[in-house]
Amino acid sequence: MSFPTNLLLNSVERLAAVSPNTTGDGTRRGVAHVQCDTPAAPRVRARLAQAFTGPDIQLTDLAGRSGTADTTHLEAAFATHGPVTAALTQLLSLVWLEPAVSSLHWHLDQHEAAHCDRTDTPQAPVHTVQDLVVDLGCRCVSVDGRRIRLTGMEFELLAHFIAHPQRFFSHDRLMELVWQQSAPHARQTLARHVSALRQKLGTRYGAIITTTPDGYLCDPTAPAL
Repeated sequence: MSFPTNLLLNSVERLAAVSPNTTGDGTRRGVAHVQCDTPAAPRVRARLAQAFTGPDIQLTDLAGRSGTADTTHLEAAFATHGPVTAALTQLLSLVWLEPAVSSLHWHLDQHEAAHCDRTDTPQAPVHTVQDLVVDLGCRCVSVDGRRIRLTGMEFELLAHFIAHPQRFFSHDRLMELVWQQSAPHARQTLARHVSALRQKLGTRYGAIITTTPDGYLCDPTAPAL
């Protein structure tokens, strides 16, 4: 099954929109922060190294530290001589869609950011449904002030749903948006992702995503009481 191309590109565009100086003239240095399940840390570390290896991208440092008993925090410093969006695309495709990754964000280092003009930098939208907050800039979701841990695919689906309220998506159309093709068992895989997303949002906010025999509909006005 291929990576979800459209959602991946949307993620890159959202991150690039709130990132200063993404045109990539000269060398840009930054740091990516990843939180993942501890058993999967070696695999995620390898994917980070792969994401920042290429003709115009170089991994300059990779360190890890324990978070809780179950999580590990990884920090990857990188330098890119090309567009920052190229680094983001690799980072998202190789790391963010890894199921064991629960959090990912990145930033330019302070020296680079200090030389960037933020005057015309747009801000990524923050969607709210009562106490549900979906921040597309930091890729964070919270309910009643409590951070909700979503996989990369779950976040992308929620971001897509909440950006298109009251719009019905058939299974086939949503699979086209997510996977760009009708892959074997894709409908069942999609159903599992949506079911897991609704469960993590809880009874109240999981209710905004309606499942029908023909597809899905997001109704932000209908959280369960």
